[in-house]
Amino acid sequence: SKEARNHVLTRMNIEGMISDAQLKDFKSRPLELAEGTDAQNSYVYEIIRQQVIDEIGFDKAGGGGFKIYTTIDGKVQEAARESLRKNLSKIESHPNFEHPTYAKFVAGRSAKRLAEAGDAKPKPPDYLQGAVLMIDNRTGGIVAMVGGRTLEHSQYNRAMLAVRPTGTAFLPYVYATAFTADYFPGSIVRDAPIDNRSVAIGGDTGILGEWGAESEEVTYQGDIPARQALVQSKNAATVRLGKKIGRSKVVDVIQRAGIESPVDDYDKTLLGSSGATLAEMVKAFTIFPNGGTRPDKLYLVTSINDSKGRTIFSEGAATQVEVIDQIASYQVHSCLSEALSEGTGQYASMRYGFDDRNAAGKTGTAYNFTDLWFVGYNNSVTCGVWSGFDTPKTIYRGAFSNSTVLPVWVDAMTAGQPAFRSSAVPFPTGAR
Repeated sequence: SKEARNHVLTRMNIEGMISDAQLKDFKSRPLELAEGTDAQNSYVYEIIRQQVIDEIGFDKAGGGGFKIYTTIDGKVQEAARESLRKNLSKIESHPNFEHPTYAKFVAGRSAKRLAEAGDAKPKPPDYLQGAVLMIDNRTGGIVAMVGGRTLEHSQYNRAMLAVRPTGTAFLPYVYATAFTADYFPGSIVRDAPIDNRSVAIGGDTGILGEWGAESEEVTYQGDIPARQALVQSKNAATVRLGKKIGRSKVVDVIQRAGIESPVDDYDKTLLGSSGATLAEMVKAFTIFPNGGTRPDKLYLVTSINDSKGRTIFSEGAATQVEVIDQIASYQVHSCLSEALSEGTGQYASMRYGFDDRNAAGKTGTAYNFTDLWFVGYNNSVTCGVWSGFDTPKTIYRGAFSNSTVLPVWVDAMTAGQPAFRSSAVPFPTGAR
């Protein structure tokens, strides 16, 4: 690099573009590594790089000259990345947040770089992380993907690889299972305190917490419709319902929905104690706008052309896999639509100005506030947002998803509206 630089400087001097004094000055300056620009699609680029190498081989890929076509929408991608970074910084500024921050990590890393030039093993990031993933409901194409706050600090793609407890974002699958059996949104469930020994989430004493309601105020409403229990994210009512229909049936539904991560064989599974990746959750949620089906795969690269314009790789759209019947799917959708407009996700419109009346979604807060989720959709796309630490720990007491990651979802979905038009999820054919 130094030789190349000095050659250019010498040519510039010969051509009279810089003086002899400037030439001497510029040549005497040490080389410095430029700070990473953190391109908005960095995690996307990394997946593309890996796939191209897998498809055509490392040596051939190194030759260049290829045109690679993807499913990414640039405007949505930029909006998702910027919103994630902005809102994670807001979380770090909360008075109850007592962990290392992104800003302090960057400052410490820069100071260490100056003090220990050539350090081969930089400290891994320990600040709050997050991820965003949006997909096309029918094709499985990835519209936007953000795998973390910056690829420069960590190449670990949290959108595709991180398996984390889904918390109350898991609840729709319990109701989807119930609605395929003998229950419907008007069925009465019991919302009352429940002994935590029957669930054992976070211990086996005391009363089961109601953190899923996205509020520090714990309330119980007695006998309520199943619709209301899902809209208001009632933990105790959901556990009672799940135990009646059978935990194994719920597990069967989520596995057919595409969640391949291991599932605990305990009642706490009904409240999302088991982990899943953001990609699994987003794909599984498409059963609600898709009438009970979901794409069999997610993909990013649609085709690769060589330097002569020949197509050397082409990816076909996903096929749909049937998971639950259309009626049960629509029943859950109607509940999630209400959850977004009047339930635990109502901040979307009340605080953040979201105006898509065809959308629906579910908040998700894990026990002890370690993981925050929001997964939602309209008839065209499904988008999920996750936040937490790479080494799980409490973000802060009262860190609910509706005031932390929900605004990221709103920004991504709003950016996608021009390209992915929203219309009402169709009512099931033949249903009354």
